[in-house]
Amino acid sequence: MNTDKHLRKYLKDYQPPDFSISETQLEFHLEAGCTRVLSRLKMQRMTSDQSAPLVLDGIELNLLELRLDGTPAAPGYTYSYVLEAWDKAGNQRRFVGDGFALPAYRRDDATGPEFLVSGAQWRAKDAAGHGPSALVMEAANWFNLRCEPTRPIRVIATHRTVNEAAILAGSVSAALAPLVGGDPGRVVVETRTETGAPRAGTLHLTARPARNPPAGDS
Repeated sequence: MNTDKHLRKYLKDYQPPDFSISETQLEFHLEAGCTRVLSRLKMQRMTSDQSAPLVLDGIELNLLELRLDGTPAAPGYTYSYVLEAWDKAGNQRRFVGDGFALPAYRRDDATGPEFLVSGAQWRAKDAAGHGPSALVMEAANWFNLRCEPTRPIRVIATHRTVNEAAILAGSVSAALAPLVGGDPGRVVVETRTETGAPRAGTLHLTARPARNPPAGDS
């Protein structure tokens, strides 16, 4: 039976990509039991639809860390792997893996600790349903352990609207300030808006020096 009609893909069937990649850098670290690959991609959004997701290519990979514009990827979003291949006839095949979400996680180096957590994860209560969550206590303990009591702690909240970001950042600041040493005023709030942000927002808590924020952030 002739099955060519099931394999043909016409130009009209293709859609322009949502993102373009202008530069790719790969760095391979060969070890006895594994190979670690550091991939740097310079990408640009090609569509005016700000809600269009950035989908990462890859298959059978153990993701160790993900950064966007040099910033660690935030929990709360849905990420997925995509495999693209071409058959002998030049037809493109695209296989999308299951979506996955990042758990809350902590990074720590010489510049100090930082915590990345979704708004939903942050608001979760303990098993008894009262008191500060384990994430609040962990963040406070690490800031007290690793930072001078005079170093500012930045609470960066990203949400879909300015008001939602301010509410989220304010609740985090109120919960964290009494638990860290020094002047409670060292806990400062920054808000950012993003139309495609998670429904409950996302948080970045850091004691690292601030960089110049992108236009539109506060």
